[in-house]
Amino acid sequence: RNLSAAHDLFPKCYCVARYSGNEMIVLQNLSIFGYRIGGDRFMLLDYEHIVVALEGLARFHALSYVTKKKDFRSFEERVVARIRDGKRFVKKQNTSDTITEGYKIIIGHVVMMVLDRFNEKQLEEGGLYTEKLERVRRRVESCPELIRELLVPEEPLAVLCHGDFNRNNIMFRYDSDNKPCDVKFIDFQTPFYASPAIDLSFFLFVNASPELWANRWNDMFSVYHRTLLDALSEFLNCSQDTLQSEFSREAFERQFSKHLLYGFLLATCFIVENAADAEKPKMFELYNDGIPTVEELFNIMQEVMNLVGIDVFDRVFPLTAEMLDRISP
Repeated sequence: RNLSAAHDLFPKCYCVARYSGNEMIVLQNLSIFGYRIGGDRFMLLDYEHIVVALEGLARFHALSYVTKKKDFRSFEERVVARIRDGKRFVKKQNTSDTITEGYKIIIGHVVMMVLDRFNEKQLEEGGLYTEKLERVRRRVESCPELIRELLVPEEPLAVLCHGDFNRNNIMFRYDSDNKPCDVKFIDFQTPFYASPAIDLSFFLFVNASPELWANRWNDMFSVYHRTLLDALSEFLNCSQDTLQSEFSREAFERQFSKHLLYGFLLATCFIVENAADAEKPKMFELYNDGIPTVEELFNIMQEVMNLVGIDVFDRVFPLTAEMLDRISP
């Protein structure tokens, strides 16, 4: 069951072609099978959608572990090396005047603004997070270097990550009661070979509400880890007991604590930027007319932060507290 479900996580690809400097990919039309993007206009998914998505993510990550165990050299040559060679996002740049470096500058400044506002609020409430907050702020000040650090793979738990795992790239199928029962993943434009927490943290920070974090965190993490062990047990034809030494829940929780800042960085920027309606400036649209200057980036970020409503901070601030509660010392 898990094996077939893992191989069925993606739309079928019918054609890949390159011609005259252009590329074309023809994929299966999932809408005719009842698949659609779930969630609300705030990008939030309810618990039932979260569960189905996490089950799919666990099966996807399990494929990496199985492939590595069966033929690590082939996996390294055919998957890992190509991703490392092709992803400028994780390579150190010679100049900040590049699109990827510009993205990281945007992310860092937006998150610093959020952390500053969170700091003002938490000081009014007794300053519980002051020490941790200062440590995180120091790391975020060098955001490009921080992102590269968080994306460094660590064996044996590194996997092929989707890289942009959120509701926009997850299509759900529904049963007769309109409950989500299956998923397919799309848009693999930014894959990484990194910690599984890269996908997991970004997804939960973007798509799980503060209420779900507060009340269902253990349940959500258990869904992911339990499904992962189920899939590995079936794929490798072994008992789950034999997997515990390498794939224990504690090992994955340590990975999450160590790498969750990546998901928080991107999710915070993503939430703030997408809170802008049609009348508000879109930060990333600056790149439509070329690479903006740092001054242009800073000015539009300030404008966006001044325009977003209090409801955005009501959502981001509890997630900031969750990040500070769970991050590694």
